[in-house]
Amino acid sequence: MILGKKEYGVCIVNIPLQSLYDRCLQFVSSNKKWKVTETYKDDKRAIICSKSGISLKTWGEVITIRMKKVDPQKTKVYILSKSGERMDFGKNKENVLSIINFLKYLTNKIEIINEKINEHDLIPIKEDAATYFGGHFKYPLKSGRFFDIGGTTKTGIVGRLALFDDRIEFTTRKWRIIIPLENILVDYVRFEEKDSGKASVIGGGGGVGVPLSPIPIGMGFGGGFLSKEGNLSLLVIPYMDEHGIKHAPRFQIKGLVRDKTEEWAKLLYEKLVEIKKQKSKELKETKQSSEALDVFEKLKKLKELYDAGILTNEEFEEKKRELLDML
Repeated sequence: MILGKKEYGVCIVNIPLQSLYDRCLQFVSSNKKWKVTETYKDDKRAIICSKSGISLKTWGEVITIRMKKVDPQKTKVYILSKSGERMDFGKNKENVLSIINFLKYLTNKIEIINEKINEHDLIPIKEDAATYFGGHFKYPLKSGRFFDIGGTTKTGIVGRLALFDDRIEFTTRKWRIIIPLENILVDYVRFEEKDSGKASVIGGGGGVGVPLSPIPIGMGFGGGFLSKEGNLSLLVIPYMDEHGIKHAPRFQIKGLVRDKTEEWAKLLYEKLVEIKKQKSKELKETKQSSEALDVFEKLKKLKELYDAGILTNEEFEEKKRELLDML
């Protein structure tokens, strides 16, 4: 038994991202002991999240397979197994090895990388408890009545909000929302005030308020009315998913002694600025590379004209210098 243990593996597989994602999803789905909780895929990355069942060895593990495109034929794979409790009886390592063995079965061109995961690919930069107040079409809020326990309700549902270098994940006991930072619609990210719905009984008699939102419930005796008071600060993160559908999930991030929603907003802003700068740099490098390629093509054409006797030696040298000065 090991306390607080996580197991992970990193490897590079000579299989294109799309094909590898399909095969891994089939492998995880066919495992009767695992249940797929969330998936995401675009041209650059893919994520498969699953959870194992309870057994004599474990209360269940969360298994994450993250795939990142290296080139058209290679994919980098990160595998993480994390126990649902503070104890690990070897199931985490068993989960990771089973996935690596599956990858070896797919191809013998697999490179195991002995690197420590410290670039926040699987370990979050920041993680806090948060409450989800709807805004995602796949996970709408229900009525909030007591018999709806187990689903999302109008009172919000508690989970874990985690920020990575390239994404935000909100995880509950049953499902997970994955928001790639590149897909966030920056112009629409905002704070929102929402009535907290703290209920109190006023009027005749006495009673106790029950803090449910947005429909407050008060338990009283001898009459009385219900009132609502207070507001919540919510972080609204509009983004477009892999199917081109726009969502705007709303979260409140509350610490033990203070509201962390604003703190998260500032950190998210910094990450979005980093991505914008990186994109600008990549566009500049792509433009420079394209311009250099264009110059080389012109030099090649210029040499052909010279070899054909169309240009004199002086004309050729002059034009060549002009083109080289553009590099």
